[in-house]
Amino acid sequence: MKSLLSMLMVASLLLGVTPHLSAQGYPNQAINLVIPLAPGDANDVSARAMAEELAKLLKVPVVPVNRPGAGATIGTDSVVKAKKDGYTILLTPNAALISSRILNPETVPYDPLKDLTPLGLAARTPIVITVRHDAPYKSFGEMVEFAKKNPGKVRVATIGPVISPSKSSTP
Repeated sequence: MKSLLSMLMVASLLLGVTPHLSAQGYPNQAINLVIPLAPGDANDVSARAMAEELAKLLKVPVVPVNRPGAGATIGTDSVVKAKKDGYTILLTPNAALISSRILNPETVPYDPLKDLTPLGLAARTPIVITVRHDAPYKSFGEMVEFAKKNPGKVRVATIGPVISPSKSSTP
């Protein structure tokens, strides 16, 4: 009899707690998916496709929000500064997390290792290094050697930060 009463008491406690637990489910409102690049680029297209699928899975709207500028730093920083409730997420290329922080740390107001939590890899985009056909080097190693011997002669373009001339001589 004691065990039956104990089981009934536990069951009634669990039934009483369940509504409170279900009311706290995530997500229960729209999620902003920040895209730190311009509308129409490859990252934007991927993010919008992912937002549609996430919305279906999570059963809440996932709203793509473009915040381009400063090599993806502006949009990334907006996520860092957003309320830490899981309703603002970021889909960004590595430029905002790695290149900017390494090449121009004075212009990046966040520490990606401390201020952001990775959820997963969403896409892989190959990075290709190309040179003019008449360049004095034909491999990455040769380019590095050339740059070391010829400061300021190698210029690099990236999706990420602008590298100041004083830094461009160092590969």
